[in-house]
Amino acid sequence: MVTYQEAILTETEQLIENINKLNATIERVNNVETKQAIEKLRQVEQKMNLVYTFFKASMYANNIHSEDSETDPSSSTNRPSFEDTNNDRKQDQNS
Repeated sequence: MVTYQEAILTETEQLIENINKLNATIERVNNVETKQAIEKLRQVEQKMNLVYTFFKASMYANNIHSEDSETDPSSSTNRPSFEDTNNDRKQDQNS
């Protein structure tokens, strides 16, 4: 009977020791490694926000540029605009 009790006590002590090691590991992960991971994720998030801002700005500029080219038909063709043709005619008539 005594040997079973000693074996149970020994196993219980080892279990408590392993639980304490596990607790120390979890505490280290929570206090140190998690903070480092959060800081790295913050840096990635900031970079992603910067890229997103530049992307949106370029899309806005592209949209403005395309709207300008749609409103100005002479910029999309090689022929002179109507206004230039009228000015040429007036100069020809004055001569």
